[in-house]
Amino acid sequence: MEEYAVVLDAGTTSIKAGYSGEDSPRAVIHGSLEMSNDQRITGIVERSVIADMGKFQEAIEDILENELIISSKASKESTTVGVCMTMPLHAERAQREELAQILFEQVDAPSVCFANSSVMSLFASGRTTGMVLEVGGGTTQSVPVFEGFALKHASITNLCAGMDVTRVFQNSLAASGRQLDFRVCADIKESMCYIEPDPAFKTSTAKSVYELPDGTILELPPSKCHMPGEVLFNPNIHGARTSPLGDMRSEGGVHELAARSIEMCDAELRDALAANIVLAGGATMMKGFCERAARELAGAIKDAGGAQGVQVYPDGQGMQRSRGYNAQRRFAAWTGASMFASLPTYADITISKAEWEDNQDIVHRKLI
Repeated sequence: MEEYAVVLDAGTTSIKAGYSGEDSPRAVIHGSLEMSNDQRITGIVERSVIADMGKFQEAIEDILENELIISSKASKESTTVGVCMTMPLHAERAQREELAQILFEQVDAPSVCFANSSVMSLFASGRTTGMVLEVGGGTTQSVPVFEGFALKHASITNLCAGMDVTRVFQNSLAASGRQLDFRVCADIKESMCYIEPDPAFKTSTAKSVYELPDGTILELPPSKCHMPGEVLFNPNIHGARTSPLGDMRSEGGVHELAARSIEMCDAELRDALAANIVLAGGATMMKGFCERAARELAGAIKDAGGAQGVQVYPDGQGMQRSRGYNAQRRFAAWTGASMFASLPTYADITISKAEWEDNQDIVHRKLI
């Protein structure tokens, strides 16, 4: 029996890897995102979907051999550790099949488990029932979860997320005569940009100063720092891309998605979901995001009706209530999967290589 598993979380902006039972990933490999001429952001993983499976395989083998010091089939030695990999709700069947083939045949994993990223994020907060608002680099997901199972019929995926904040910021600088690389803009955004808790009141009038890689000093007025983040709550003001995935409509700010998801659930579940709204994903780390999300969610859910006692974790005010989770929510999906893969019951949900060889369709049935 395997004593631990390798946990993988492949996001749009980074791949996180480590061992089950640990609090944080041992390796965080940032993807090489580029902005194309048509404003499309490209990379190994695009909008939470693996776009280049060959490069993804190379990245995983490099992580296993050089970061986690685990051999793969490519090194002609056998991997004795299973793999638990998070997957977004909208992952296509073909991608799951291809990933299973890579993990079993190329990485030579003895077992594989595909785990829903939003469910894992909820686990990281210590809950099995709640409403997950996961704002990552490439997508935003609002996923209600009941007793550890995602309610797919009420889940929504939005193509407006952290990378769109970066794009808006980059375009804003370009309009002022500053042409900067997308990755540089992402670094500036993470250190300088913020979201106003209340858009009616501006909290700062001072300029922000940032030193560019070439030593040039960049001065940013408050409007440059707080306006990009507004795209998450009002995508239309910047013309952000909010196209739906599949048949799921995804227009509106992140708070409206969560309110709509709760409204789509059975009436007897709504109060429990509204009282346990969990924020996850790297984009939620922007200063002011939690306070603004708590404010907007309370209003949106009240307007939708049917749910009482809205509580957001973390809400930006009582951080001491959720200090541990607040510090790790950037890696919430990975952390939850690490916790899940360390449970005694984890082996019951894994797919062995023998099971997969007998019937490869099992990857669509045996998953969480």
